[in-house]
Amino acid sequence: MSESSNSYLKSLVELASESWRFAKANERVLAKLTMKDQTRFQSQLKWFVKKITDELETSGLKIIDLEGQDYDAGMAVSAINIDDFDESEELYIDQVLSPLIMSEKGIEQMGTVILGSKK
Repeated sequence: MSESSNSYLKSLVELASESWRFAKANERVLAKLTMKDQTRFQSQLKWFVKKITDELETSGLKIIDLEGQDYDAGMAVSAINIDDFDESEELYIDQVLSPLIMSEKGIEQMGTVILGSKK
């Protein structure tokens, strides 16, 4: 891969990650609005997310949001609070701080997560 296409891919991955964070932050803000405003802004947010997703897929990238899934040590994520749990505990991904980003070639950015215990 040439240096310019590597730089291009790195920029797209960063843009994908930041757009995901922006969308998640807006989801939290929407919950604080009146129902009328929620409906209007939810439509705009859905359009934004779809547009970003479609364009990323055109470029061969996909954002993988693992929130709520069972945690497995082999996942392509860094669990920042893994040391808070015993090996025997069943864990799930409670919160995603940054998403896993994949391309046709494999992992472009590992995810960062906070785990929770199922017990």
